[in-house]
Amino acid sequence: MKRKKTEIEKFVSVLQMREIDAITSCKYGIASIILMENAGKAVADESEKALRKLKNKNVAVVCGSGNNAGDGFVAARYLNNKGFNVSVLLTKQENFFKGDCKINFEILKTLGINILSDLCLIDKYGIIIDAVLGTGISGLVKKQTAETINKINHVKAYKISVDIPSGMNGDTGEIMGYAVKADKTVTFAFKKNAFKNKALKKYTGKIITADIGIPEKAAEDIIKNEKN
Repeated sequence: MKRKKTEIEKFVSVLQMREIDAITSCKYGIASIILMENAGKAVADESEKALRKLKNKNVAVVCGSGNNAGDGFVAARYLNNKGFNVSVLLTKQENFFKGDCKINFEILKTLGINILSDLCLIDKYGIIIDAVLGTGISGLVKKQTAETINKINHVKAYKISVDIPSGMNGDTGEIMGYAVKADKTVTFAFKKNAFKNKALKKYTGKIITADIGIPEKAAEDIIKNEKN
């Protein structure tokens, strides 16, 4: 018997997604680091599908400093475990990493996965995973991040964005100065409101909605709260 679908199963706002994440952890006891683990694995699984069709199997995971970066660190670990040549390219210094993101970064260091801070050789990779910025962006993309996005866009590699293309507003779909043009976007639990605009497909590419273990009840709780 199929479960009843929630009213926000297809699209959610940035705020709704944050509240769903919070309820998942606080009320249902599923720690945020578990959600990050599941998210990163989903990205790795979709990346592996693309890698099977590519001659160049080298992988670059370009990471910022927030939870989006943490998802990227997890994806890098899974792809490394599968035997792919993985490099993690950092756009921020280590002292920016906090919480779950920092934990997963420390795991990469312990495993000896290649970690670089120079994007000059980004054109040598067959696939680039964009884990620079998440849905929380509010202002225009800053200069250094804009340069990173431009480098990603100007190489011929297959590009996968984590949750949302870096530089895209999660609610409106507005391009905040610059945004990654992905071949595929792996978004988590629910599509974001930004994706309602079909004209943005040149940035999102194919959108995959990955189940990361968020209970349906968590979404139902948000609906009830908004109605009250």
